[in-house]
Amino acid sequence: MDEEQTAAISSVLEQHEENVKVKAEDKKAAENGSKGRDEEGSHKSGPTAVASRANATSKATINSHKVFSVDPSLKVGIGIVNDIVGPRAGDKSQAQHTQQPPQHQQATTVNESGVGVAQCTRCKKDYAIYNGKVFKLCPHCRELQRLRSRRWQEKTKATSGSCRRCGTAIPQDQSKYVLCPPCRLNLRNTKAQRLEKGKCVHCSGENDSQTFKVCFRCRAKDRERRRQLELNNQCNRCSSKLSNEDMGRKVCLNCRNRNRNKKSSSAEKTTIMTSSQPGFDITNTNTSSLTHANTTSGTADNKTTSLHPQDHDIPTKQQVELVQQLEANMFAQQP
Repeated sequence: MDEEQTAAISSVLEQHEENVKVKAEDKKAAENGSKGRDEEGSHKSGPTAVASRANATSKATINSHKVFSVDPSLKVGIGIVNDIVGPRAGDKSQAQHTQQPPQHQQATTVNESGVGVAQCTRCKKDYAIYNGKVFKLCPHCRELQRLRSRRWQEKTKATSGSCRRCGTAIPQDQSKYVLCPPCRLNLRNTKAQRLEKGKCVHCSGENDSQTFKVCFRCRAKDRERRRQLELNNQCNRCSSKLSNEDMGRKVCLNCRNRNRNKKSSSAEKTTIMTSSQPGFDITNTNTSSLTHANTTSGTADNKTTSLHPQDHDIPTKQQVELVQQLEANMFAQQP
């Protein structure tokens, strides 16, 4: 039986060698014919001549592959290996480029009921898309991410002098801030980009209002948060417990002092910058507007300041409007 198999394999090999010889002769004849055609069409120029030469060279390279030398005792098939068309299995970058969608675009499909479906990048499970907004994570993974963020915020809030976002130490000269300088710059740039695109500064969603930078949903959430803080006798800004002296107020004394210092420093800057410009008298504007503000304010300001004598230095609403008017005049006069 083995002798018959070896004889069959040897006959196949002989036939294959004859076929290879015939193909080699045909190739030589084709090369001679292509050379003659190239000499005839050497005076012609254009894309057709270039394409014909490219086809001839590609056919020659495909037919020039050698046959595998196989031992007759081995029971294997014989064939010619041609060039593989398409991406290689080892080329990971090309395979990812052809199979996976870009990172900034989430792949979405539609199921039988007509509901959009996307794949979570964390658990690799499909989830339904509602309200037309596609997230990278499914609702379950998003809730887990919220819990992790909440734990991280509580941990950074407990440690004094650390950034709420990245946890690094804040410089001592910038202890009034909650975020470190890089995180503040990143947050400022992000909000500016969202504002340019017409989106909500807080959640980057659609903002229908033209007067507010924050959408209606985020404003409603913020109102609810402030109401809960007020019911719990906590400050609306730093969420710290209000003391007995601050009872009946929404903001603690530290936040009021911080706001007071900020307004006074901004007013000093505006006065210095406006006074340095020629042809602008700030004294007349200050006196006239302040007297008008004092006459129109009435007894309402006296009632609010009589309860808390430490807040006498807080600027009134008219004074704040005056500062804003001065800033507008200053920028209008600049070339």
